[in-house]
Order: sequence, then structure tokens, then C-alpha cells
Amino acid sequence: MSRSDLVEIEVIRAESVSKGAVLCLLLNGNDAWIPWSIIGAGSDIKELHDSGSVWVPKWFCDQNGILY
Repeated sequence: MSRSDLVEIEVIRAESVSKGAVLCLLLNGNDAWIPWSIIGAGSDIKELHDSGSVWVPKWFCDQNGILY
């Protein structure tokens, strides 16, 4: 994945983590499960309770109604 394929979303808090994904509370108040496998390098979310920016593919946001 190149950086040009990614968009930045803001995460208030990582609410839950599993082996395959992280449940994020987004800036707009919605929750979204984001697979670890699509989170781009340089993202701030690495474990439970982290907050900050997450780089994900634009198509993921479009498919899941996530604003970026």
C-alpha cells in the first residue's frame, strides 16, 4: 500500500482490540472495526486506549461511511 492510497482519520480512542482488528471511537462519535492489516505505517493506534491519527485505504472509508 502506498501512502497515496491512504487517507487519515482521527480516532478518539481504541476501545477494544483483537488479533485481527481494533475497534475505534471516531471523531464523529461512531465506532468502526478497522483490520490491523489495512492500517498504514505512521498510524498512532497500536494498542488499547491509544488515540490519534490512523492511515487507512480510501476504499475502506468509502465502504464503511467513515469521513476523512
